[in-house]
Amino acid sequence: MIKTLIIDEETVNVLSYASIKPLWFTDYQIPLSLEQRIKRVQISDKLFLISEKTTSESKLLVIKVNSNGIFSELDNKDKSIAFDRVITIALSQFGESISPGKGWGRYVSGKKLSIYATKRTQKNKNRLYFDTSPIDTNHIFAYALDSNNNGFENIEVDESLFLDSVTLIDEAINSSWQNTVEADDKTQYGIELTEDLYRSFGECLNFEQWYENKLTNEQRSFVDKSYDEPVRLKGAAGTGKTLALAVKILKDAYRFETEKKQKRLLFVTHSFVTAQLVEDMLNSMDSEMNWKFLEHVKIKIVSLYDLAQELLNYNLKKFTPISKDGKEGRKLQFEILEEVLTKKLLEAKFKVGVLGKCGDNFKSAMESKESRKPLLLEILNEFACVLDAENIVMGSDNGDKYLTSSRENWQMHLPTEHERRAVLELHMGFRKYLKDLNVLSMDQMIADLNRYLMSHEWNHICEDEGYDGVFVDELHCFTRPERMVFHELFRLNKSFETKKLPLFMAYDIKQSVDDNFICTVKKGSGSALINSTNVGKTNLVELTQVFRYTPEIAKFLSDLDGSFPALDLASEWSELTLKTNTPSGAIPKLSLYSDPVDLIDNVFKLASRQARSLSGKKTVAILCSNFDLFEEYLIAGRIKKYYEPISSRDDVTKLGRLKGKCIFSMPEYVAGLQFDMVYLINLDKVEVDEDNPSCGAYRRFVSRVYLGASRAKEELHISACESRQGYSPILQPALSSNSLLMS
Repeated sequence: MIKTLIIDEETVNVLSYASIKPLWFTDYQIPLSLEQRIKRVQISDKLFLISEKTTSESKLLVIKVNSNGIFSELDNKDKSIAFDRVITIALSQFGESISPGKGWGRYVSGKKLSIYATKRTQKNKNRLYFDTSPIDTNHIFAYALDSNNNGFENIEVDESLFLDSVTLIDEAINSSWQNTVEADDKTQYGIELTEDLYRSFGECLNFEQWYENKLTNEQRSFVDKSYDEPVRLKGAAGTGKTLALAVKILKDAYRFETEKKQKRLLFVTHSFVTAQLVEDMLNSMDSEMNWKFLEHVKIKIVSLYDLAQELLNYNLKKFTPISKDGKEGRKLQFEILEEVLTKKLLEAKFKVGVLGKCGDNFKSAMESKESRKPLLLEILNEFACVLDAENIVMGSDNGDKYLTSSRENWQMHLPTEHERRAVLELHMGFRKYLKDLNVLSMDQMIADLNRYLMSHEWNHICEDEGYDGVFVDELHCFTRPERMVFHELFRLNKSFETKKLPLFMAYDIKQSVDDNFICTVKKGSGSALINSTNVGKTNLVELTQVFRYTPEIAKFLSDLDGSFPALDLASEWSELTLKTNTPSGAIPKLSLYSDPVDLIDNVFKLASRQARSLSGKKTVAILCSNFDLFEEYLIAGRIKKYYEPISSRDDVTKLGRLKGKCIFSMPEYVAGLQFDMVYLINLDKVEVDEDNPSCGAYRRFVSRVYLGASRAKEELHISACESRQGYSPILQPALSSNSLLMS
């Protein structure tokens, strides 16, 4: 009987692409179709799944799989789910840009970590237990399954079993392959390697071939930029900003390696999903993945929140950030603030003594469930950019000054002391809620990070731990305090006072579906967007050529561009002009339905039928432009069989296993991804305020439509409801120019 399953870091990556069925857990066989990637070696009761690159220094995942191992009490259908979660935890501990799902109930105590083995129910409370540094090694040990919530101190870690396993790694490396005969239709082993859709990356070209043969002149101009000044890369969705960043960091790394220069390069994203996409890009451009093992150059790819957690050593403490993904974290923070406000409104002291003294508009927005969302988003931005950033709390000296001091014009409009007091009260309730959950908000963590980067400790270690070049993707997603982090990450930052920092930033303001980027700009000053990075004057490269979607979709996006409010962003806001060499396709279509029920009955059936008929060769997505409707549709039983939901950034990891299924999501959850066909639903007239086109709600809606439409590569279908006043007026320019046709 096999007691432990030992998997090296490289094979953990391979298995993260695999679709695994219960049959595989019988004896963990590997078919010949995977022989080039996975070597199966059994030594006594220890089974090794390793790669040809495995060395005695490789990080290992050790899983206890005997009669009381982590799969022993699970139903067959749950074993695959639990194994997938084990792989995810291993990847996150090995430094990959991936994060446990928000519903996994992650709990950390020192080196120990636990999560739910499967979806938690009243009957199923099984938890998986891990030691993330067993016997002070860099391996990870999945050592127990427990349904009684006994806690770490009451569950034994069999260190001898772990030690007996890892000490055999050299013998496993030198052993011959023990893979089985190739599986046929009658003999399947329950494992199939499927490339995740979000990880697929076009043509198999190395970075030199991309540079010489595929990049546009604009992209190549950016890649050629030197390290003597900061550079910003601006371009619409689909113009290849991330690709240009990826080619540049690889090309520069190999040049530095050839020159034997000791360099540390950092690639920072707003989302762990984007970080994983970038890593897959680099793996595609360097199929041997030699970039991970360069002698003189180190490349790190990470979300800002993973980086913060690492620098602040949160993994060794008894609390965690609310999320390691920017978009997911901010969604959770909004839900918490909404709950805090709901409870506050039940308190007479707050409702009468504080809110009752506020202006009528502020008060009515707070009290109305239907209209409070824009205000709460602004308040969260105030938390991020002012209160948490400057450690302002109710009752402190800073809090007293906050109530009466003058405000800069990029800050939230709070004209009187009463409105500010209401915000401080909500902030106090928000902080208490987080503390009770034993978590930090994204903004609290970033505030801690900014303070740490100004500390004596960082000043001592930044020569070793700092970076010689920093690459930032999705700059438009970061808040002002987050953008202030980047310039402090360089080696001996103070020595750069007379030099310009090599900070390379890619962004598209029009993809920003919240106000984190916009609300921190002084009116009329587009340059303030970049000035908040504290790197001085920057060089601009603008991308205008699209290679991700058809000319017809590009034309629609150009017409949609006229609906964006100008927002006083000066030179940062220019008219969208796109050129594309991709093949022509169908003109985007607009369909009108009588009501939301009629819409979902028709759209979901059609999208599901297309996904099945394409047999997984093409991807189909339904994207909803309205958050409340999205939540309603998710609980509508009549359409559940037609789709797989992507309701958070964590869920994106499902995509590779959804052959023949369409997905249902919102544009912000699939940012950075592409689908062959996109159904963009509920672009209704009621979504926008025609009399106030510059307001935040209007701008966010247009950005969400722009983001969703630009996810389509070949076909774009748009729908609206007559019961919701018909289609949105933002579509009229496209209808008038025939870049959008009524179906």
